[in-house]
Amino acid sequence: MKRLLAGILMLAATACSGGQGPASLVSAPGMPWRPVTTGMAKADPVELVANHPDSAAARLRLLNVQIEAQDKAGALASLAWLTAHGHVFSAGGQRQLAKLAADWGQPDPGLIAKAAERSASVAFGEVPVAAQLVEAVAFDRRRGRLFATTVVSRQLWVRDSAGRWSAVALAGVDSLSGMVIDPARGVLWVASGNLGMGPGPQNAFRGLIAIDLATLREMARIAAPDGVNPSDIALGVKGTLYASDPIGGGVYRARVGETALTQLIAPGTLRSPQGLAESADGRLLYVSDYGYGLAAIMLDQRRVLRLGAGTALPIPLDGIDGLWRQGNSLIAVQNGTSPQRIVRLTLTNGGLAILRAAVLEQANPAWTEPTSGSLDGNRLLYVATGQWDRFDNGAPLPGKPVQPTQVRLLQLRTTNH
Repeated sequence: MKRLLAGILMLAATACSGGQGPASLVSAPGMPWRPVTTGMAKADPVELVANHPDSAAARLRLLNVQIEAQDKAGALASLAWLTAHGHVFSAGGQRQLAKLAADWGQPDPGLIAKAAERSASVAFGEVPVAAQLVEAVAFDRRRGRLFATTVVSRQLWVRDSAGRWSAVALAGVDSLSGMVIDPARGVLWVASGNLGMGPGPQNAFRGLIAIDLATLREMARIAAPDGVNPSDIALGVKGTLYASDPIGGGVYRARVGETALTQLIAPGTLRSPQGLAESADGRLLYVSDYGYGLAAIMLDQRRVLRLGAGTALPIPLDGIDGLWRQGNSLIAVQNGTSPQRIVRLTLTNGGLAILRAAVLEQANPAWTEPTSGSLDGNRLLYVATGQWDRFDNGAPLPGKPVQPTQVRLLQLRTTNH
């Protein structure tokens, strides 16, 4: 699920507070997370970059203001940072920036002309058109079943081992999005919440639903607090369930045996929390705040820190939708960056810094928008052709017919490279 796209001159410019702002390639990790209470478009751009130095969206916001203020040195520094982190402007944006540099009497800014394509996944399946807007997928290897959640039709779809698709009846649910399989308990957990795609059923359930993997029958429901809309969910090493609310901004959890989600991080600390992954020792919860970067929650203190880079990285850390942990690495789908990519982020031993980043897949021509999915051992199954741009308030847009949704499989290495 995405809610922000960064682009040249896309955000409204405001008065510049002066100076080029922080521009170092290495940001100190483990610093306190600084909330953005006003939203990116209204935030002071220099402060925004200082607080979220690994965000390409924040740098683009600063760049827009620097251009508006004719801050040549600052704009060139921002462009250098974006280029060093692999950002590719649209063709129109490149022409605009090249002309601007020439008008300022500056050399060509040396922008990346085109994203390098890297296709490493293979086709795994296709969800029928009737499912409409598919958000996530999960695979039950024991029974050969592929599950898909849908946001507009508000259904859980399943493909059996013979390749036949059908919908699983779930009463009174809202948009279904995040999924996670708990193999120890034989359960598929599914998130239900209103994600801005039209009103759901009256008094629709918002929370987490447990489906028995063997029978496909509903087993239990874990309700969210009033007004909370869970989207992404994750399973901890001790069976704890975590859920993020990208609309309200809070993060929630339910330990084994609990019947309701409780607040872990209050709305307002994170702006649009999405993907979640617990550390191997159960001490940290990693959360992607879509426009701002990666946060690490110290679970025993409920303290939120910024997951930064121990060394210069070739990519920014914002725009992350799906997030999972594999060993000592985080696997992330970045659909809010240009180009879109899937990356491995290798963590330091303390888990509060990124040691290195590797691009696993990028600008795959088979993609429209990669969204979320799930890990199946050393395989990532993910939605490759997200269709959020084909719907408005739950209705298909004219001239944009709904297509079958492509699911792809990316084989992950067990190394940390």
